[in-house]
Amino acid sequence: MISLFLHMKERVDLVNKKFVAGGVIGVAIILLIVGMMALNYGKSDDKQQEAKKEEQVAKEGIELKSLPEGSYEVQDNTITDTWGVVLVFDKLPADLQSKKGYTITIGSETYDLTLNKFNDNIFSGQVSSVKHSKEEVAAGFIKTK
Repeated sequence: MISLFLHMKERVDLVNKKFVAGGVIGVAIILLIVGMMALNYGKSDDKQQEAKKEEQVAKEGIELKSLPEGSYEVQDNTITDTWGVVLVFDKLPADLQSKKGYTITIGSETYDLTLNKFNDNIFSGQVSSVKHSKEEVAAGFIKTK
């Protein structure tokens, strides 16, 4: 009788060990799945924020002088009474890169910036230097078309 009891106890202990080991593995799998879901949730959040930022740029624009150094230039074209506004496409922030074209708004005036015929990395346009100072041009807002 005692040997039967010991044999039963060994079987119960073995079942408990397997159950505990299976439980630990199960918990690890659940944690792995939850972690992967959290990572994917963050990515979709980033995509949503990026889409909102692109929409905001197209709607409101970005101040020209706030762009990275080397991504724009305001050129003095005294002979034609204009300021040349030049954008260097590959140096613009990713959320502002659009091959559709750009506009610059200075006060109530909006000017088109078009793709250069000889260099597809340059968008440019002319702004009246009679109506606007160089500082006003630099404070203008660039928008995607």
